[in-house]
Amino acid sequence: MLSYWYMLIWQTLIGLGIIGLGYAMVRYSRNVVDILGVVDWAERTFTSGGSIFFYKLLGIAVIILGIIVTTNLYNLIVGGLVSAVF
Repeated sequence: MLSYWYMLIWQTLIGLGIIGLGYAMVRYSRNVVDILGVVDWAERTFTSGGSIFFYKLLGIAVIILGIIVTTNLYNLIVGGLVSAVF
């Protein structure tokens, strides 16, 4: 019973860390472009500021992933996807 609470606490902390990483990617997307470099595909596909917009979208996806991890929905989502395929 005690290990369940430790697992829940760690899961919450990891999820909040992932959410924080996604927030930083959205908030400081220009710095992320400076660190990671320009994405050529995003520059061709999106108009001006393609890489910045790409990293903002990626940051939003990371935030959604963090929410999924924090709320323990990944078992439900993956299970639903696998059952729909098979």
